[in-house]
Amino acid sequence: MRLPEDIVSESDLERSWEKIFSIFDLMIENGYKLRPIRSLIRYVIEKGYSKYIYAGTSYRSLLISLPSDMALNFTKTLRIQIDQNRSVVNFVYNCKVPRSEKPEFEYGCQLTEIIDTFEWFIQSHEDWTRITYLSR
Repeated sequence: MRLPEDIVSESDLERSWEKIFSIFDLMIENGYKLRPIRSLIRYVIEKGYSKYIYAGTSYRSLLISLPSDMALNFTKTLRIQIDQNRSVVNFVYNCKVPRSEKPEFEYGCQLTEIIDTFEWFIQSHEDWTRITYLSR
């Protein structure tokens, strides 16, 4: 388990995505309806974003953290989870400490829109936009 401010390399970040992919695979094999999140994980790996952001999980949520100067910074963490009852993907991001009651970013989308919504999120948050340029 990584701690805040741990120094990480690109290979550490990439391994975090491979591990999370395996975890979500197991959850899907056990009947959880998490294929859209697994598709997003695969997309992040294929795009090369996995070299610049850290993956984690809490229960059935995907947690994506943006390191600061290659040190983990869990303050900047996007939580992505599926509302199984409504078949909606929820994105929640709050980068302020202490956490405010109202997140900086909160959005729900259809299961099929998870990748487009993630791209929209990173393009609309200046700190996150750099991963698209670095991964080219």
